[in-house]
Amino acid sequence: MLRILNRALLFILLLAAAGCSCSDTTDKDRVAILIPSDILRFKNVAKVFASKMNEAGYQCDIYNAANSEALQMEHARRAIASGVRCACISAVNANTAAAIVRLFEEAGIPVVAYNRLINNCHLNCFVAGDVKGLAEMMVRTAIEAKPNGYYYIIGGDRYDINGHALRQATDSLLAPYEERGDITVVYRCYTENWDPAVAAEQFVQAINLSGRKPDAVLAGYDAMSRSIIGAIEEIYGSTDGIVVTGQDAELASVRMIVEGRQTMTAYHRQAIEADMAAQAAAALAAGRKPKDIITGTTFNGMEEVPTISVTSQLITQDNVNEEIIKRGIYKAEDVYDTGGF
Repeated sequence: MLRILNRALLFILLLAAAGCSCSDTTDKDRVAILIPSDILRFKNVAKVFASKMNEAGYQCDIYNAANSEALQMEHARRAIASGVRCACISAVNANTAAAIVRLFEEAGIPVVAYNRLINNCHLNCFVAGDVKGLAEMMVRTAIEAKPNGYYYIIGGDRYDINGHALRQATDSLLAPYEERGDITVVYRCYTENWDPAVAAEQFVQAINLSGRKPDAVLAGYDAMSRSIIGAIEEIYGSTDGIVVTGQDAELASVRMIVEGRQTMTAYHRQAIEADMAAQAAAALAAGRKPKDIITGTTFNGMEEVPTISVTSQLITQDNVNEEIIKRGIYKAEDVYDTGGF
């Protein structure tokens, strides 16, 4: 009896560890969303996506891979076994996730890629933010505040198309200012897994090697920005006179913006992104193509993937109330209660 109980307990623990939020009690057709980690953006989109799919008459299972490629592959197998009609995937690794997509393709299940384009495979749809537009926001904010000076670019993961594309767009936009000698880009780097601790470490090493105080730091996303801000404040006492960019409009960074410690962030319209992904998934699950909402195509190394691009909103001190609080993204008491930050 004890052995049976131990096996049952082990089975329950394995299910819990697998990172799936799902139920087998529904008679609805199923869909699945596979997200890579606990990054707030992905968790928020998954919740809205699931809600929209429920409204469309589907049961949606959420699988969180906790940054494990192997676990995301296992999630794909479980989703296929459960009989999903469509899968939305934000890959842990966009370069190796083609194997996951092929599992769904072999099972006749269409795939929507969200936020991270999956390379070298057949995708039915790709939903993402406007990376070039994001780069323009970051560069414009920095140049307007600091048209001359030393720039540091602490980019995202080189193997994530968003990190790579953001870096390419940023470099292209800054090139004319570098050629004129208006600015000097002291340091450029990618940051594996968009890791905030790694970003701060690289930044500090660059400062120590160059000895040049930054006029602007173009950081890949908000958690990286906050980590770099911590390093700046430790080295120089404050971020006064230093532009620090970010993206994702995380609450802690919005608080830093109202304090004047971070210069800008970009709010990705997560509800719209999730709604677009859900509309595409619902159409594909029903055997249709989501032609009416496609805005263009993106080449993934094998084919031009039908793409839905969603623009982001620049957030600065000047429009936090209008774009964040009045729109109900965060409450005023949460934004302006800065204890602990």
